[in-house]
Order: sequence, then C-alpha cells, then structure tokens
Amino acid sequence: EVTNKKSAEYLMVADLVEKYPRPGYFRLKLQRLWKVTNDSLEQKFFRRAAQLHDSSGYPVLKFHGTPTHNIDSIIAEGFRLPTYQTTKNGNMFGRGIYFATDAGKSEQYCKGGDMMLLCELLVGKSKTQVGAHRWEPSGLFQTHDCVFAPRGTKKQGGVFNDEYIVFHPHQATPRYIVQFSRCGERRKAKKKDCCTLM
Repeated sequence: EVTNKKSAEYLMVADLVEKYPRPGYFRLKLQRLWKVTNDSLEQKFFRRAAQLHDSSGYPVLKFHGTPTHNIDSIIAEGFRLPTYQTTKNGNMFGRGIYFATDAGKSEQYCKGGDMMLLCELLVGKSKTQVGAHRWEPSGLFQTHDCVFAPRGTKKQGGVFNDEYIVFHPHQATPRYIVQFSRCGERRKAKKKDCCTLM
C-alpha cells in the first residue's frame, strides 16, 4: 500500500481521481492506494507493445471501473475480453475492454463498490470513432491498435467524455488499486456544461 499521502506517487493519483469532476458524475476523493506488481503481466504487456502498428508512444494511465469482486482476478491474471453473451445488449464500440480518462466515468461501472483500477494502456495507432460502432478485433487489428471515442460528441451519437477501447487483453495492465469515496450527489449537467462538452 502507498501510505505516504505526501509522496509524489500518491498525489499524482489523487489529482487524477479528484480534480476536474465532470457533469453527471460524483465528485470522488482518494481514500487508499495500492500499487500492483505482477511480473507475468508485465512481460505480456511489453510483448504486446512490440506488436503494435505504432510502438513509438508511451503508455498512458487510464481508469477502469469494475465490480470489486473482479479486481483480484484482474491483478492476478490480467484482463479478459468479454464474451459475446455479455456484450450483445451493450458496449457501443464492440467487445473490448473499456478505459476512461475521468474517474467519475469509471465509477459508474463499479456497481456501488468503492474500488477501481488505474491502468497503463498501450494506445498505439488509435482509430477515432464518433458514434456507436461495434468493432471486432479481426477488422480493427489490420490497421489500428485501439479505438478512441472523443469527448464532446454526444450529439453525433458519441460520448460526453473520452473513452479508450482495446481488443487485446495484454494491451493494458493494472498499476494501482484505487479506493475512493463519493462526495455528495452526482453533479447535474447545466446548460453551459453541455455546451462546453458538445
């Protein structure tokens, strides 16, 4: 556990969790932080990096929300692509693994839990997608490494806030377990917020 709340590491994660809450989401506060180390996942992550269409970029830190009971298996065995059955009625960009820049976005997928993952993600060559499109790895991987859904595209059938979707389980690896608390109620989107987001 990262116990020094004045360390650069803890404050960096606190900033990502707490600063700039977006309309429609809870304001979150970082409560506890654990660093994840898994040599097996690390090796798979670096092997995947060498396979990207564009391997010149650096990994980026993004949030992944999931029910608390899933966290132990993810940090031990890595991510898994969802099955067709779990995605046939959802997942607007296809059967991938979803990540967000905004912690409040990922909080929605914690199903009432108080933990989420902060992960390193290999973006590689990204395909910008405005509006829903159910990508399959067989089609995407011919030319790109991941899908990027840009914020401010809700009127075009897209999303309010940035999302990254990968279709290879080793293209992301958990770096931190984040325990958080919710402050107050969800922030309501005001008209000026919507104008900014659009």
